[in-house]
Amino acid sequence: MAIIKVYTRFGDTTRNRTGGDYDHWYMLEWNKNANLYRKTYHTSAEFEYCDIYGSFQQCKSCRYFRDNYCHGEVEMLSKEEVNTLKKELVSLIGGKENDYRERGCKL
Repeated sequence: MAIIKVYTRFGDTTRNRTGGDYDHWYMLEWNKNANLYRKTYHTSAEFEYCDIYGSFQQCKSCRYFRDNYCHGEVEMLSKEEVNTLKKELVSLIGGKENDYRERGCKL
């Protein structure tokens, strides 16, 4: 199973769980049945966080939560979209494709 983890923000390590300076990242996980990548959002904070929309909120307060179930739709990306994203990330960090691991990206 292919998983790509992209940090969008690194927090202060002394305050990245409950101190207000959190890490944020998203993950792209290959779903072979759908032939697509599933995108989910994550944080180092110890608060309720929506992995579908990447926001601090309780599920029950979300407009997509009905009948005791989340009806939110997870973003799905094609292989082509993910390959384009990888190229953009490599360009953004100013390195060659093999340099990304040393700069905090996990592709």
